[in-house]
Amino acid sequence: MPRTVELGKDSLRLKFTGLRHFETLTAEFDVPYVRMKSVDTGLFQFPPGIMWREGLSVPFTDIREGHFEFEGKWYFVSFEDREKVVTIYLDGFDFKGKSYSVLAFQVDDSEAFVEELLRRAPSIERVEA
Repeated sequence: MPRTVELGKDSLRLKFTGLRHFETLTAEFDVPYVRMKSVDTGLFQFPPGIMWREGLSVPFTDIREGHFEFEGKWYFVSFEDREKVVTIYLDGFDFKGKSYSVLAFQVDDSEAFVEELLRRAPSIERVEA
């Protein structure tokens, strides 16, 4: 599998291999739970006017991989189906000199994933989009 998501004791780890690693221009994200303020599983929508920076965006599809910037804040996304996305809103998470405010990625069962994330990190707020 080119994208794996692991919930550890203190952090979430996203790993990318193969072509997915090339598309996202990132091999791995390791995000401490303390940097996560909220999470949702609603349909992912980019803010209007967002600037594509690094990665892959296929027109007329939901395929989005990589780094996006909006109003000085960075988004990292990795998905093919916006309806299966977990969106985590971050506070104070820096990666390679950029301050990220959103991490959005696809999992098979977003509701079950979020339940497990909240069990491990109860301070994260569940929001509905």
